[in-house]
Amino acid sequence: MIHFWTAAHGKALQAHLPPIMRRIGSPKHLCHSLSPHVPIRYVPPPGDVVLAMGKDALKVLQVDGIAPKGRTVSSLRERLFQAHPGEGHYLLSHEPGVSDFDPALGVEVEWDVMLSHRFDTTGSLLPKMGIYRWVQCFAETIQWVKDRFAETGKPAPLAFDCETLGLSPFIAGGKILSVGFTRVAGQGDAVFVKDIATGEQASLILQQLTWLLSTPMVRLRGANAKFDLLWLKVAWKISCTNLSFDTLLAGSLLNENRSNSLETHTKVYVSELGGYDAEFNRTTDKSRMDLVSKEKLLPYMGGDTDATYRVAEKMIPELLAQPVLLNFYTKVLLPASHTFMAMEEEGILVDQEAYALLKSDLEKEIASLEAAALDLLPYRIKAKYSDNLKLTRPAIMRDYFFSPLGLNLKPIILTGGGKDGQGKQEPSTAKSHLEMFAHVPEAERICAILAELNIARKALSTYVIGFLKHLRADGKFHGTFSLHAGRVFDDEDDDGGTATGRLACTAPALQTIPKHNKWAKRIRACLIAPPGYLLVADDYEQGELKLVACFAEETAMLAAYAQGVDLHSKTAAGIAGVDVAVFLTWVDSQPDVFDSFRKRGKISNFGLVYGMSAEGFQAFAWQQSRLRLSLQEAEEQRNAFFATYPGLLAWYKAKVAQVKRDGFVQSPLGRRRHLPQIYSPLSNVRNAAERQAINAEPQSTLSDMLVLAVTAARLTIPHYTPVATIHDQSIAVVKEDHALDVAKKMTDLMASLPFEKDFGWKPQLVFTADAEIGQTLGTMKKMKFAA
Repeated sequence: MIHFWTAAHGKALQAHLPPIMRRIGSPKHLCHSLSPHVPIRYVPPPGDVVLAMGKDALKVLQVDGIAPKGRTVSSLRERLFQAHPGEGHYLLSHEPGVSDFDPALGVEVEWDVMLSHRFDTTGSLLPKMGIYRWVQCFAETIQWVKDRFAETGKPAPLAFDCETLGLSPFIAGGKILSVGFTRVAGQGDAVFVKDIATGEQASLILQQLTWLLSTPMVRLRGANAKFDLLWLKVAWKISCTNLSFDTLLAGSLLNENRSNSLETHTKVYVSELGGYDAEFNRTTDKSRMDLVSKEKLLPYMGGDTDATYRVAEKMIPELLAQPVLLNFYTKVLLPASHTFMAMEEEGILVDQEAYALLKSDLEKEIASLEAAALDLLPYRIKAKYSDNLKLTRPAIMRDYFFSPLGLNLKPIILTGGGKDGQGKQEPSTAKSHLEMFAHVPEAERICAILAELNIARKALSTYVIGFLKHLRADGKFHGTFSLHAGRVFDDEDDDGGTATGRLACTAPALQTIPKHNKWAKRIRACLIAPPGYLLVADDYEQGELKLVACFAEETAMLAAYAQGVDLHSKTAAGIAGVDVAVFLTWVDSQPDVFDSFRKRGKISNFGLVYGMSAEGFQAFAWQQSRLRLSLQEAEEQRNAFFATYPGLLAWYKAKVAQVKRDGFVQSPLGRRRHLPQIYSPLSNVRNAAERQAINAEPQSTLSDMLVLAVTAARLTIPHYTPVATIHDQSIAVVKEDHALDVAKKMTDLMASLPFEKDFGWKPQLVFTADAEIGQTLGTMKKMKFAA
């Protein structure tokens, strides 16, 4: 019997545990209350298992010496504990209601219940493994494919995986260690590369792999297939043309709120095999996979292909039952996976000399700014901290800003106080707190220096030193692009994409390169075209704002765009209290006033379009453009914005009502953002879900539009070779004599995507695009094309 031991009561238990129990066959179970004030252990009867749920239960087990101290629930999950021989066992999990604020943890709770059921019914935590073999070649698999095709006339489903040394084929020393297939659930055949004894055998295996990955007799299945297929392309020159299903991509469409690793998918969809990799993961240094014996590797390798096959068997019907998601998968994600794999293979060239000069200049700038800031410190502070006079020392900033030794300002944010909140609180020295005093005359100079210093430090640490760690031997960055949402490797450091589905890039994080600060052009100038080529960059012109106008059916915004009126100027006119036609005359008559108000209009459009509060907008304006507004000015500017675009408020209300009804929002292309947090009993969690309900649709749609355009351009525009996307901009390398023509074709393509034909969406506006051309990303020139 399973015993649930938790401090949760009533509604939390009824809302979360019974549905899980029904899914696994309603085994016998009991619920026991844990009072956090009475730390008495619940002793399980012999043969039974107690699922101890939450920090309170863990604390009791730690006090009794059953669970190790200094550990968290997350770190002790999936492990058995027993106090004394003859007693029952304990497993640990999160509180039953954890999914109310974190759906990903809710998935973990569900698995922990399933694991308890496994132990209760079998007496073991071990999964039911399949039959896996090392083979000398794939002749048997090929013959099976041919026989199956001859018998059915349909392509045969075949799951594929490979194990590698390293996470990138572009890192020196990386290599493929094994390749395997599953053709029937519960089985798996793999080749151990070290066992390949002759060139003749190697040649045969390469021929067999080429056939298996290209024949129309196969519907290939993978789990994060882009990773494996890129390795095969780079290391062994094998291209795949028959990939039909990727559990990572499909899983992230079905539920973007969980980890979408194969490990998690197996637990969710094939519970009897769930945990097949647990022992391997616990006992293996994956940075040295080349040292793993073939005996130890086989159940992991075979488990991967077996799990991929079986997860796909369960996931495909789920996707087929949702035609809109299926259409998005087949029209957007699957084709894009090939395009972005090609982008990763191509990479973007780096000007290493420019990087070296940038590094030197940043170091000089940082030293100069630090010296300037230290010069502002009074003698008494310098004397007090003479042993270690550095700006990075919080005590120095605290004394300078908030003590009589310095400016003696009144802090706005206090930190500290200890766990019980009764200790001494001190002024925060966080950057965001110190920036709040930039309008105070005596603090203005130090705040300006610190702001420049923070930008320079970030540029040096992240975009120079950090990026150059990912420079490969060919002189390029080969970033990894995430088309999915949810983690891939069940690693806390791997965010694996965004919940909205917006493109993300790692190693390096190209998507985050700054656009507008002092060092942005210098950083971008380090990314270059090869000799004889130019970079062509394309992005949608005010794409996100146009999408909001369409989704909200905001008549003033739609009219402005339809009439060719600059939306930033229209917003600025509302702030200035004049008609937009009058405001536009200020370009000549009052250029400084025009520029000042248009800046405020632009920051309003990007800051307020999703309903930001006046307080939030005040901070946003300062952080994004150093626009200093009083709270009253921020409130007035916010009011002017919604007076200009009243339809937005109605859209917010309708969107929140819709997500409360459906539990998700869906873009016109078909991507869904599931928001179960909208039903949370916690108001802050519900409020966050409401904000996500409003902004997810435009943000994901714009990203997906860019993905569609890049994928189509790669297939239809000659000489177009995409190499990266940065923010919402595509970057391609093109031969010099074709650059202008390609740029024009790309903007035309972006403005004419088949929305109505492929997705049944007829937007009210045309999404026009801008094009830039240059030798480096920091020296791009905007192109103007005739209509």
